[in-house]
Amino acid sequence: MLQQAEVWAKELVERPDESVAARVDHMFVKALNRPPSKEEQERFGRFVGQIAKVHQLPAAEQMSSRTVWQAVAQALFNVQEFVYTP
Repeated sequence: MLQQAEVWAKELVERPDESVAARVDHMFVKALNRPPSKEEQERFGRFVGQIAKVHQLPAAEQMSSRTVWQAVAQALFNVQEFVYTP
């Protein structure tokens, strides 16, 4: 999954998304075939900020950071809905 997250992060930073929220929406639809709930949107938005802070990235660089979006992809790959197979 680490490699997949890296590949997806590369694709994500090339997208013309205008905001973190727009990118998170795209990720949920692509991975889970549904938009994020308000709570998920807020949680993932905070996570983006936290990862950027850990890597000492200014807010202006969040959207273009592969490191940030790889971490977000890994987090999304680990939500129960993605992992669970009935």
